[in-house]
Amino acid sequence: MKITKPALRTFLFLLLFSITTLMQAQEEYRLIVFEGSDWCANCRRLNKKVLSKEETKSYLMQEGIAVQKVDFPQRKKLPQEVLDQNKALAEQYGFSGVFPTVLLVNTSTDAAQRIPYRNQNPQEFIALVQSAMQQSK
Repeated sequence: MKITKPALRTFLFLLLFSITTLMQAQEEYRLIVFEGSDWCANCRRLNKKVLSKEETKSYLMQEGIAVQKVDFPQRKKLPQEVLDQNKALAEQYGFSGVFPTVLLVNTSTDAAQRIPYRNQNPQEFIALVQSAMQQSK
């Protein structure tokens, strides 16, 4: 049986949608990262040294913590609906314009704990997330 490209794309889309839906249903916390992806050196460093590392991804997935990036680029154009959503999130969480700003949000109470990024490695960052989780309970 030969699988066509459209059928494979549909299958992959449904699989990804199912996984995303399941993760959102189990999500107790959300990590919101306010960043300037195309201009902020510390934002790029956070992504490269911490958020993109398998150790961090594995920990966040194991704990059911979804990562939501709220981008404020200077050169890259975002759709108006994304800009509006980013602005609303910035207002909701009192974002002060310091990049990157990382918040751990308890999804049941909407309480947010700020996680400072000061060039930590994945283990140090994970320890800060764990501490914020304890404080938000």
